[in-house]
Amino acid sequence: MKRIITPEENVKLVYETAASEILKYTPQLYIIQNGNIEKPKPFGSSILFSRDGDYYLITAAHCIKQKNNLIKIGVMISGKFYFVKGTVVMNKGQNDSIDIAAVKLENETVEILKDSYQFISKRDILSNKNIENETEYLIVGFPISKTSIDYKMKRIKTEPFVFISKSKDENSYLKQRINDTQNILLGFSKRRSAFVGENEMNISPTPTGISGCGLWYIPSYFSEKVVFKLSGIMIDYYHKTNMMLATKVEEIMKLISLFSRN
Repeated sequence: MKRIITPEENVKLVYETAASEILKYTPQLYIIQNGNIEKPKPFGSSILFSRDGDYYLITAAHCIKQKNNLIKIGVMISGKFYFVKGTVVMNKGQNDSIDIAAVKLENETVEILKDSYQFISKRDILSNKNIENETEYLIVGFPISKTSIDYKMKRIKTEPFVFISKSKDENSYLKQRINDTQNILLGFSKRRSAFVGENEMNISPTPTGISGCGLWYIPSYFSEKVVFKLSGIMIDYYHKTNMMLATKVEEIMKLISLFSRN
């Protein structure tokens, strides 16, 4: 006889299932060191998106450009490094509160990515206008500290960052001088439960490297199929205040719309 699972167990299962699926849309980003393509270095995270027959890689702007210089980013597929090729647009707002970039991918890169990943579409996007503050979100990305590379054997070992975080209240936005119409401010604790309802405590890695990964909203824990919606892109971690920052998905869609104007 099958045991009826508890609500807490169901929530855990939903998050586990969602995280497993989300990884299919979440390439880790790499850069090469000293011009040596044989020695890539983990650098950030990203999300793959398609619309109207075009394909995009979305990430944080600082994963594409630093000190006014464009960075050549790439992905690792089956132990081999490939440069991401395409046209870049980005937006960095006041106080770096908007820090997003999109690459309209060339066909060569699209085909390479399709071997290992999938692209979300417009139906996987959710506007934040009806989501209240102090709501739980799921973050899935790749911290640099959890990626190890054996260059000799051309093997990469990664451990994704899967974190459930609650968005902050209105007061927190005011204190941090963060625009809540464009951003989502989230709490972060290194010592926290792996999933809601669990008593076992885990130590989370520092989230350096998850910049560019998705912030996901799960509309229901009790639907037949686990549904998750992209609500934002992670862009920053404030270690002094134990908070993280995401740019809302609406700003991302505005950025991508710039391609159609060119």
